[in-house]
Amino acid sequence: MTMEIDYLNELSPEDFYETVMNLADREHVREIQEDENKVYGCTSNVWVVLEDDNLIFDSSSAFVKGLLTVICSQLNTIEDIRNVTLEQYPFLNTNIISYQRLKGVTSFLNRIKQLAN
Repeated sequence: MTMEIDYLNELSPEDFYETVMNLADREHVREIQEDENKVYGCTSNVWVVLEDDNLIFDSSSAFVKGLLTVICSQLNTIEDIRNVTLEQYPFLNTNIISYQRLKGVTSFLNRIKQLAN
């Protein structure tokens, strides 16, 4: 199901951070927390799997998990996953989040593309 995310472009960095943290599911998906599911290049621990054309992910950081929730809410098909780019999310920039977090998001996008191919 696609989440409305355009409003995120209008938020101040502080409001953005709080809003994204509130989007994170606080329950952890422990069964995917294995080395083969880990996304390398992220500061926080991130794991992702693709099951039945659905992305299942988890993170040790509520903020990161919220970011991934926003990103994945726009990916409804395998083609969406294969074609996703950072540019689809204008709020993901160094005015809002750190360069290190952007690198982590890029690593996540690269990993999900690998899983979808």
